[in-house]
Amino acid sequence: MEELLDSAENFDDELNDVADDKTNKRRKKAVETTKDAAGKMKKEESKEAAIKRAKLKEKQEAIRMKRENKKKTKPVKKENEGVEKDDMEKEEIRNRKRSASETSLKSADDPMKTLKEHPVKKKYDYITKINYMFRDARFFLMKSNNADNISLSKTKGVWSTPPQNEAKLNQAFREARNVILIFSIKESGRFCGFARLAGESRRDLPPVTWVLPPGLSARALGGIFELDWVSRRDLSFTKTQHLYNPWNEGKPVKIGRDGQIITAKALVDARNIWICRISSPNPL
Repeated sequence: MEELLDSAENFDDELNDVADDKTNKRRKKAVETTKDAAGKMKKEESKEAAIKRAKLKEKQEAIRMKRENKKKTKPVKKENEGVEKDDMEKEEIRNRKRSASETSLKSADDPMKTLKEHPVKKKYDYITKINYMFRDARFFLMKSNNADNISLSKTKGVWSTPPQNEAKLNQAFREARNVILIFSIKESGRFCGFARLAGESRRDLPPVTWVLPPGLSARALGGIFELDWVSRRDLSFTKTQHLYNPWNEGKPVKIGRDGQIITAKALVDARNIWICRISSPNPL
């Protein structure tokens, strides 16, 4: 009986050990399962955290790139604006210089217009322009049969002459800076002013009713020249008796046919005499 009881006790102990083993195994499995789950959760969490960190880095990198681009573009804009401003200022300066030079040239080329627009200007300004106009100029004597044609020319600012004179004047206008016409009425004993050619002869202007000698047709005249009258004052031949024209056999400047060319040297004193008369009140 004792042996049976011992064996039964041993059997119970074995059963208890088996049960304990099973319990321990279950516990181990549960622990391992928990650990696996925790490991998986950690891995997932680490993955999510890594993804978040990557996204955050991307955002930060994008923000940094934008800032750098802004920094780069801002100075370029300023630089471009500065260049544009400089270009505009230079262009404005050039335009001012150009307009000033054009104005000075116009006033120098057209002293009568300047005098009319600014009648209060000093007399020496006008004289300076006359002197400038006489430089690099050709001078021609224009003879008229009557005073009516001179009055008509002064009123309308035009003149007509026979074709042989027309060709000479056109050529002179192309070659010289200024062409000056000195007018005189036949048997008047005086010069009756001088004018500057404004251009070559034209045939598209309205016809002028010139007072012509009997038997002379308007067809005998060439085209119409437009004139800028510089002085409408008379100058007596007695004031120019000491002046001679080498291109007319050394004869006095008062003597010459219609269209006679006169040397500039012979007109230096005549110009000074005329300037003295122009400088007096009411030069026109």
